[in-house]
Amino acid sequence: MNAITPRWHAKLQFAVIGCCGFGVDWLLFNALLHLGWPPLSCRVVAFVAAALTTFIGNRLLTFAADAERWQQQAGRYAITVLCSCLPNLTVFTLLATLGGDHWLALQLALILGVLAGMVSNWWLSSRWVFVKR
Repeated sequence: MNAITPRWHAKLQFAVIGCCGFGVDWLLFNALLHLGWPPLSCRVVAFVAAALTTFIGNRLLTFAADAERWQQQAGRYAITVLCSCLPNLTVFTLLATLGGDHWLALQLALILGVLAGMVSNWWLSSRWVFVKR
């Protein structure tokens, strides 16, 4: 008997895709930071790249059984990303302001911002973006 139920399998797959998105986010954020970009600009560009990565990954792997046209899902995912962006960038901006432009403070702000947006991203993705219609 399979110990992982389909519900938990989707959550685990979503988390794995999220880790890949975080890798893109972190690498691009730090590359742009190294090039001298302002931290908030780095954060916004890296966030968009990570969102594209997770959309493609979740579309192809986590919610692959859904045969709905990708354009409809992409539109709903864009709204989801905007909703998840709010807690993400709010936490990042607050912590980056408090911690200054120190590398470690910016890393902590990035990580905690991502975690803040992760909950709404899962909830909206699993219940609205990738649902079978």
